[in-house]
Amino acid sequence: MSTFKHRIVSKNPAQTKALGREIACFLKKGDVVGLFGELGSGKTTLAQSIIKALGVGEPYIVSPTFVLIREYKGKFKIFHLDLYRLNYLQELFDLGYEDYVYNRQAVTIIEWAQKIENFLPKDYLKIELFNKTKLSRLINIEGVGSCSKRAPFLLKKKLSI
Repeated sequence: MSTFKHRIVSKNPAQTKALGREIACFLKKGDVVGLFGELGSGKTTLAQSIIKALGVGEPYIVSPTFVLIREYKGKFKIFHLDLYRLNYLQELFDLGYEDYVYNRQAVTIIEWAQKIENFLPKDYLKIELFNKTKLSRLINIEGVGSCSKRAPFLLKKKLSI
C-alpha cells in the first residue's frame, strides 16, 4: 500500500529529462521504477534520462521495445524493460522476469508497468505519465511499500522542476 503521492507538471521534454536526472539521484541497488502511461506520454524520455544519469552514455541507450529487456552498466547494473509488445504474461516469465525485478544488485526500470501491475514487487517507485498537451505532461510519483518512506525525501531535497 502506498502512503506517498506527488504530482508534477512537466512543461516540455527538457523538464521531463530533468526530472529523470533528479530521480536517478534517489535510486539505489535493488530499486524498481514502474512507468505507467499511454503511448507517447513520455515514458521512454524519462527512462532514458534516468539511465543516462546513472552513468550510461547516451548513444548506448536504446528503447528495448522489440527485445523487451536491455541491460546497461553505469553506476551499477540497470535493467530496462519495455513491455509495449508483451502479448502474453508467460513471455515475461520465459525471459526470467524475476531475475530482473528482484535483483538486489541492479536498478530495474519498467515501461508499460500497467501491463504487469499485479506482478510488481511490493516496494517500488510508481510513476504515471499523462499527456496534457502536445509537449506538457502531468506526472504522478508514488512511493509504493518501503519506497513511500524514501519518496518524500526525494521530492523535498531533489526535484526542482
